[in-house]
Amino acid sequence: MTRYQYKEIVNYPPSAALVECNLPFIDKPATYGAAALRDEAWLEAFKQCACKIEMNRTFYGFKNGNKTCQY
Repeated sequence: MTRYQYKEIVNYPPSAALVECNLPFIDKPATYGAAALRDEAWLEAFKQCACKIEMNRTFYGFKNGNKTCQY
């Protein structure tokens, strides 16, 4: 009788893609002007979070539709 041995290999996505997204600000802005100045920071935070999601999608074999993310 032939016996086979096998080893299960588990691949995980990069750990950078599994870290939760950070919020750039926690407290509310004091004025409308302060809120307008924060827009760029929020946009960058959303872009970084979207890139983490795209990195996971690419790892699992889905096509990367967002060409702005650089890995």
